[in-house]
Amino acid sequence: MRMQGRDLTLKNGTIVRVRTVRPSEARKVLALMSKIYHKNDLMELNPTEVEEIKTRQIRKQIKEYEKSKRQIMLGVYFENKIIGYCTIARVSDNEKQSHRATLSIAITEEFRGTGLGAALMKLAFDFASKVAYEQFEATVLDGNTPAFILCTEYGFKAMCRFPHAYKNMKGAYQDSILLIKYLNNYET
Repeated sequence: MRMQGRDLTLKNGTIVRVRTVRPSEARKVLALMSKIYHKNDLMELNPTEVEEIKTRQIRKQIKEYEKSKRQIMLGVYFENKIIGYCTIARVSDNEKQSHRATLSIAITEEFRGTGLGAALMKLAFDFASKVAYEQFEATVLDGNTPAFILCTEYGFKAMCRFPHAYKNMKGAYQDSILLIKYLNNYET
């Protein structure tokens, strides 16, 4: 799906632009991922795994988001550089799971703590209501406190912990935490 661009004013007064990522920006997205994942053990991919991703894979994924009526990849731009993104994707193509979506937000270090994550969260909720998702799911690695706090501040609840879900480059295990946000005010 596509979204018209809109400007956001961050807590520090900086104005950024949020809009749908274009397939022609696949290299920029890959460069952003490399920057975010570089030496960061709190993400789901190791930096070497990001390096192995090909531009054509990212381009294909962006095209799939663009064609979809219920998925989107938003980019955040500052001075014509992509500094973050937000993806909303269906959990499965199965009809029985069509009410569920995953939410992923990634922001460069320089723009963390500026309110950008919160602004993207609000845009995600708005999008979800328009396309009839009933719940968001997010996975956070144990130790990624800022991501965990952002999610819980916006109503996500920790549902379960997966022990030893990830093994970092140093061989240490990391748990992951599944968080869910019910969008239609229901809970199980």
